[in-house]
Amino acid sequence: MKRYSSMTAVLALMLAGSLALTGCPKTTGDDDPDTLNSSVSTSGDPDTLNSPVPISGDPELSGAITIKDGTNPVTSSYTDTPLTAVYTGDEGVTFQWNKGGTPIDGKTGTAYTPDKWGSYTVTVSLDGYPSKTSAAVAVTDIDFGTEEVTLYTISSKANFEAAETAIETAGGGNYVLTITDTVDVEGESIELAEDAIVSLRGGGTLHQSTASVNGLFALINQNSKLILRDAVLQGHAGNSSGLVKMDETVEFVMYGGTITGNTATYLGGGVDVGNGTFTMNGGTISDNTAQSGGGVFVSGTFTMNGGTISGNTANRGGGVFVEWGTFTKTGGTIYGDNDTTNTPPQNTATDGATGKGHAVFVYDNSVGHKYRDDTAEEGHNISTIDYTGLTAVPAS
Repeated sequence: MKRYSSMTAVLALMLAGSLALTGCPKTTGDDDPDTLNSSVSTSGDPDTLNSPVPISGDPELSGAITIKDGTNPVTSSYTDTPLTAVYTGDEGVTFQWNKGGTPIDGKTGTAYTPDKWGSYTVTVSLDGYPSKTSAAVAVTDIDFGTEEVTLYTISSKANFEAAETAIETAGGGNYVLTITDTVDVEGESIELAEDAIVSLRGGGTLHQSTASVNGLFALINQNSKLILRDAVLQGHAGNSSGLVKMDETVEFVMYGGTITGNTATYLGGGVDVGNGTFTMNGGTISDNTAQSGGGVFVSGTFTMNGGTISGNTANRGGGVFVEWGTFTKTGGTIYGDNDTTNTPPQNTATDGATGKGHAVFVYDNSVGHKYRDDTAEEGHNISTIDYTGLTAVPAS
């Protein structure tokens, strides 16, 4: 009888709105599994006794995912630049790189180096959690932007010959040659077709060990262009031309890399600028030999903004020989005979009778020949026709 009285009191309190019951989760085959069918009331209003209460979804990953180029997050980068995915949470997530929203097969580490332009993201995942995807990084080619590019990896002579065939016969186009090893091309050379653009990259070496009329690369067709980023072009003692031979309306741009160890019979042991435009922004031209212009021969246009020309030898113009052409120097170093430490080796003019121009020799009968023996220090700017800092020698 006493128990019956207790239950009656509880019911009376509920109806009076002075007692709230919190139910346990309840679901049935007809219920929404994401809701609680619990009777919860603080007012005793019978219309609120069966209100559904939402259940939260899967827990979120605690960290953020970003892509870095070096130490800072980036939204743009260049091809052949290493990218790193960084996740800030503690969970043991997996990584997946994507291009244009599509997973890249096999690219599941934290580091990735894109070799083609496009939009790249990284997705992190863990069972039981919704995945997270980084902001996109717009990758463009450093030389070609978003233009179509044909890629060649050069690790053998056969690779070089395949690129040679394509570049010489395709009639234009953009090409990236990534040199990954020391490759002896044994007399082969690439003559760029009209409108063809070739970018040389990678830490490897192209070695021309056999005599070649055109060195390694010949720019003798209209509007062809060669770009040297960071590869090494190496010649030998029996070539008849520079490792880069230029003629017609062509262009060679050097940002880095090395042109070395070549002998040309007459002109330009390293680079023969017979015509066209050569711009040197960096890199090294060293240890080449020619009759005129051990490093560079110029009868076109040569602009030196950076880099080093050293250790080259010629009768005149150990470093640079200018014949009727244009030479503008805004930066970089051409070592002459004032470098007593010989580090790096100075350029040398060997013609004992009239030998002038260890660093630079300018041949121009209209003003008399000019030369500069010591341009390793400041105060050696050389610009078109005024020959600032050059010393005169009688015309012959």
